[in-house]
Amino acid sequence: MQLQENETHAQLMNLERKWQHHEQNNFVMKEFIATKGMESDYQPVVKNVAKQLAEFNKILQEALQNTRN
Repeated sequence: MQLQENETHAQLMNLERKWQHHEQNNFVMKEFIATKGMESDYQPVVKNVAKQLAEFNKILQEALQNTRN
């Protein structure tokens, strides 16, 4: 009996194709999730804005202090 005619071989080939398809989908979904995660990570922006606000506040306080003197 030829290998291609063997029912078990055919089932294994079909399962391997399905497995490959699932692995591809898994990879695509992991990439999508990673991309969305990076897009929604606002912590660096929050830190930068807080730093700029602190610097601006310091400048305003110094300017206010200088107008009093």
